[in-house]
Amino acid sequence: MKTSPLSPSVSTRSVVNPLTLLMSLVLLLSIAGCGSRGVIQTVDDSADYRSARSLPPLKKPAREQVLPSSNDDPSTTPEDVVLIEPEPQPAAVQAQPTLIKDTDSSVNDADQFIAARVVTVDDDQAVLEIDASFDRAWEYLAENLQRSDVTIFARNESAGRFSIGCGDIVDDNVTVQKRGGWSFFTREKSENLEYCALQVVEKKGVSHVSVLNRSGAIVSANSSNRVFERILNN
Repeated sequence: MKTSPLSPSVSTRSVVNPLTLLMSLVLLLSIAGCGSRGVIQTVDDSADYRSARSLPPLKKPAREQVLPSSNDDPSTTPEDVVLIEPEPQPAAVQAQPTLIKDTDSSVNDADQFIAARVVTVDDDQAVLEIDASFDRAWEYLAENLQRSDVTIFARNESAGRFSIGCGDIVDDNVTVQKRGGWSFFTREKSENLEYCALQVVEKKGVSHVSVLNRSGAIVSANSSNRVFERILNN
């Protein structure tokens, strides 16, 4: 006996899984909840946001330019880096040495020494002998007189004469010219007689200096030597 496919003995109902029903219910509830919500706001209208938008844009700090060291290869330097060379420093100026003349009786001028010595001549007289022409002897005598304590009242280069005080001539008797004639008298130590002189005369490249009294005569060797000593030893 054959059984028919639609026989009541075979159940045609399908079995529903409970888990599937639960998931379907949750999905339906989610869809319903999304439909009831409002639109999500994406624009911030707060005061902080508006003040932040009004700030100026940030500036990118300038990149410092670094000079490559002496060992760096110039070919590896980036193209946007500008090399700045240091300015050359001025060379140090050295002071020129100043020539100072000797204060001794022998002066070194242009690698030549001017020698001076006291020479005694006839008639108990003495002169200062300078191994130089008149011009150089005059300059030599002027420099030594400036350093000495001999009183200088005037100088006349054309006449070759320095006017000195007669008080610088230590002598017992000094000839002076008084009104109406000549007279001799004993000079007091405190008395200062003026207008005695130093006379410079050149002879054959050698200059001679004599000490003259007020009358123009050469004083004694003793008085001349004391004046020459004060001129040379200063």
